[in-house]
Amino acid sequence: EDGKPCMNCTSCLSKFTAFFNNGYQFPEEVVQKFITNALNNPDTKDEPYNLAFRLSHGKKIVCIDFDNTLTELSFYPETGAIRNKCHDMLHTLKANGWYLILFTSRVGVDFDDCVELCKNNELPFDAYCSGKPFASYYLDDKAYTIKSDEDWKSFMKEVKLS
Repeated sequence: EDGKPCMNCTSCLSKFTAFFNNGYQFPEEVVQKFITNALNNPDTKDEPYNLAFRLSHGKKIVCIDFDNTLTELSFYPETGAIRNKCHDMLHTLKANGWYLILFTSRVGVDFDDCVELCKNNELPFDAYCSGKPFASYYLDDKAYTIKSDEDWKSFMKEVKLS
């Protein structure tokens, strides 16, 4: 009623998520209230719940695009092979406490094929997402450019794991 978010209703939790995902910095007590309420409200929608879960675990989050980043260059609907260095790099990130999310714009059977390819190659993803969820970093052939094994090495140096 005073114009401040209550952080108890799903509307306020969703608004917090949208602002947070767009880079707005909240005071720590507001973040903690969000985490507590989002995790304990049975009506919390997926995106606020997932953000609260990740924040509560204090993990760095990396979202990795499927087409032409995790895989070699291919043209939709084809799927390229998994890049040579990805397996080792993903396992290194995982071993260092990172939360790994595969993201893609593929849906339906095409999305299921992406997930199956990752699982068959024993890639240690924590989540699979059609769309772009919140993360600390995005590895994408159109963002932090990953187009070769050398690009993977550069990223690992930037996050100080190589």
